[in-house]
Amino acid sequence: MSSADRRGAIGTLVCRLHTRTRRYGMALAGVIVASLLRYGVDVAFGTTPPFILFYPTIMLIALLGGFGPGLFATLGSAAIAEYFFMEPQHFFALSHPSDIVGLALFVAMGIAISGMGGLFRRRGQRLQEFEKAVEGLSS
Repeated sequence: MSSADRRGAIGTLVCRLHTRTRRYGMALAGVIVASLLRYGVDVAFGTTPPFILFYPTIMLIALLGGFGPGLFATLGSAAIAEYFFMEPQHFFALSHPSDIVGLALFVAMGIAISGMGGLFRRRGQRLQEFEKAVEGLSS
């Protein structure tokens, strides 16, 4: 039995994300869940950094869905964080130059995380194809 036959929960999830709609739907759901968690943390503990829960969300989405969904999650997270968690709230306007720099750095880091997650996802797919090809030759 090869390692490709023994799929855990993550492997099963990745296999179900073959369609573009599912990958982007997962990205949207992840950003919404991270936003709700971020709001809950804000209510429970007071003001926290606006992007704190979006970084791990983007990383997970990029690893499972690839570069496109990771980029989608990055832009969605930036828009939600800017609108709901940065001053002035409920406006798409930034009042401090440091907020502009912080938002730009978040987007840059999100793009980098998405790129690396996409690379890992593609390499994993190639490895699975290679294992299948080797199994086919040995049969």
